Amino acid sequence: CPGNVESSSEVPHNSADDRFKNHEIDEKEYRGMIRERLEKLHKYVERGMPEASLEIGSRYLNGQGIRPDAVAACKYLLDAAGGGDCAAQLLVGRCYEQGVGVQCDPKKAFTWYKLASKGNAKFPAGLPEAQHNLAVCYQFGIGTRKDVSLASGWYKLAARKGQMQSQCNLAINYMLGKGVRKHLRKSAYWFLEAAKQDCARAQLQIGMRYMKGVGVRKDESKGVRWIKKASKLGDETASKALDAIRSGPKATKAFLLEELGDEHLLTAEGELEEKFVMEHQKAQEALSETLLQAKERARRKEERDAKSQMPSGLGFRMEKVVAEAQAEAKRRLASQPGSQGED
Repeated sequence: CPGNVESSSEVPHNSADDRFKNHEIDEKEYRGMIRERLEKLHKYVERGMPEASLEIGSRYLNGQGIRPDAVAACKYLLDAAGGGDCAAQLLVGRCYEQGVGVQCDPKKAFTWYKLASKGNAKFPAGLPEAQHNLAVCYQFGIGTRKDVSLASGWYKLAARKGQMQSQCNLAINYMLGKGVRKHLRKSAYWFLEAAKQDCARAQLQIGMRYMKGVGVRKDESKGVRWIKKASKLGDETASKALDAIRSGPKATKAFLLEELGDEHLLTAEGELEEKFVMEHQKAQEALSETLLQAKERARRKEERDAKSQMPSGLGFRMEKVVAEAQAEAKRRLASQPGSQGED
């Protein structure tokens, strides 16, 4: 009730989402509860509580209980981000990076990622996802100058907090000596950490290293197990590796030489960028799909509104008006003196 809103110092937990997810309530009841929730959240926004703006913005962004609206989402997320909410700062960075609800601006995306990475009183250590995105900006010069050393530093910070993509990218940088001193043991270590989180690319890499003893003690059985895991997750190179292993030691040796040899290392930097772009696009896929659907719905609504404002059967009505006017003119003409019998 409004009284509770005024006296509370925190935004209360919302149970409607969990209840709907667990099929305890139907969609109609769920949307009704969300409408009530939004009314209360707006009161918290008026009191200057960033977490309320964050929830409203996130709901508009993801279409959670309400119709998606990218522009409205950014309005509330910017409000929360300006209030120091790191989660909102991360989302605003993504919106500027993708051009969702705002004009695409890599420099602003970089700025918001940096704020979310440094953290505040609520998130003193910063957000690992923001730190990873910031590292990528430095790695490839997105919205800032290219600095691979800074990229590796931010990768390392996020990797230590369990950020899987940072673990994998840091492993590759150690493998290539990009921004850090080349160190095959550390490269293998971070590949292993990412592999434990079901990163197929890392599972393949650590599997091959176990097979050949690169950065780790050689253990072919462990190598095969990791490669099988990567193959099950759909990694095509891992499937080729298993085919080579089944063909015998000679084919296995040739495959490992091709994948881990000097020629492969020369192309690995390009592969890192290509893999990053693919993974980054995948990470944003759900967000982009939701927002594209929102834009399409908005377009259809504009078309419906435009049609509803257009007079239907305009030509028919105009013909009727003209006919009525002509009939009235004839009546007036007939009623004038001396009009009878004239040609």
